[in-house]
Amino acid sequence: MPSSSNPAFIVHNGASHEKLAAFQAAALAYPSGMTEAVPVLPGRRMNARCRICGGYAVLTEEHIPPQSAYNKGRMADVAVLASFTPDVVDPPERGRIVQGGMRGYTLCEKCNNFTGARWVPEYRVWVQHGGNRLGSRSKMDSLDQQPGIVVAKDVVFTEVYPARFVRQVIAMMMSLSGGPELGDRFPVLRDLALGGVRASLPAEIRFYLVLYGSQLVRAGSMRMGNVDTAAVWRVIQLDFAPFGLFAVVDGPPMDSVGHDISGFTENGVDDRVTFTVPELRVGFGHKSVPRDYGTAGQLLADRGGAS
Repeated sequence: MPSSSNPAFIVHNGASHEKLAAFQAAALAYPSGMTEAVPVLPGRRMNARCRICGGYAVLTEEHIPPQSAYNKGRMADVAVLASFTPDVVDPPERGRIVQGGMRGYTLCEKCNNFTGARWVPEYRVWVQHGGNRLGSRSKMDSLDQQPGIVVAKDVVFTEVYPARFVRQVIAMMMSLSGGPELGDRFPVLRDLALGGVRASLPAEIRFYLVLYGSQLVRAGSMRMGNVDTAAVWRVIQLDFAPFGLFAVVDGPPMDSVGHDISGFTENGVDDRVTFTVPELRVGFGHKSVPRDYGTAGQLLADRGGAS
C-alpha cells in the first residue's frame, strides 16, 4: 500500500548512458500529477482541493475500494522498492499496520457521499461476479504456481450497469492519483464521476480490468516509460481482489495486459446489459511494478526454477 508522494520510474539496466540520460530528462519533465509533500492516501484530515471536483474543502475519509467491497480488515504497508528485486517471489517485508481497510482523506464530503450512494452499489455487484469467477483460495494458489499467462475464458457479467461500474473506477483512480490534477487535465472524468451524461474518453487515457487473485493489495500512481524512445507515461493502479484495475495516461495500448473498459463511459447509467469477455486475464501481485500480473510460477521459471 504505497504512501510516498515521490513518483518512481523504471529504466532498463542494459540501456546506453545516452538513452538513460535522455529518458531520465523526459521522466523528470513529465508532470507527475501529484501534489508535492502529500501522500497518495493522506492519513489525516486537511483543507485541500478535492481530487474529484477540484474545489477546496475539508477533505473526508474515503475507502478505496469501498468498505462494503471487503475493504475493512487489517492491512500493512510494504517496502515498495524491495519488491522490484527480480528474484523475489515472497511478499516484501511488512511495515506499518493499518486497521479498518485502505483509506485516505482525498475527497470533499459532497463528492464522497455522491459517489458512495450512486456508484458503490453497482461496484459491489461486480465484485460478487468477479469473486464467483475466481473461486476458492486454493484454486487461486494452484493457478499462481503455473508458469505463463493465466486467463479465464468466457467471463459473463449478467444484468449489470457498465456505466455505473466505470464511474466508480474513475472515482477511485482520481482518489489515488495524488491530487486534483487528473481532473484538471481531463474535465470529462469529473463530469462522469459526478453523474454526467455518457461521453467518450480522450485517447490519452484508458482504463483496464483484470481478475486479481492475490491477497497482496497494490495501489498508487507511478511514472513509467520506454528507455529506447524516451517516451514517458503514467499508470494509476488498484489491485484489490477480485479485480485489478489500472489507468494509463499518455501510454501505449495495454490490451494485452487487461480488458479495456474505457468504452463503458459511452453507455447510459441506466443501460442494463449482459455481456461476455472471451478472455480475461487472471493476475497475481508479486511485484509493485504496475501492470505486472505474473504468477509465482512464472517468476520462478524466469530465475531458473529456484525455489
